Amino acid sequence: MAPIDEHLYESTPEPQGATGVAAPPRPTEAPPLNVARMRQLLSEQSRHMADAIDPLQKKLDLKLHELDETLRPKLEQPVKEKPLLSVALSAGAGVLLGALGVMALVAGGRSGD
Repeated sequence: MAPIDEHLYESTPEPQGATGVAAPPRPTEAPPLNVARMRQLLSEQSRHMADAIDPLQKKLDLKLHELDETLRPKLEQPVKEKPLLSVALSAGAGVLLGALGVMALVAGGRSGD
């Protein structure tokens, strides 16, 4: 089956003295990539991406370690000094969140009527 634009690529030359636009050259098709070549290209690209991400990952790990060393003592100190207060605050937050959840369920049930 001939392509729709086959008439644009006529192989017969125009007669001399004819006015008009010459037909464009036929497009050249790139050789198809086979599966092995595609795998090789993807492997190379993933290696390049991993190499680019590696320094950023190391910086992030250092920052996380630094934050862990500085924040953990600040967070643990009040808990060690007043453990009952910490437990009471945690229990209060749990009750508050539970009550909000129950209220949301009850309100959601009423809106469906």
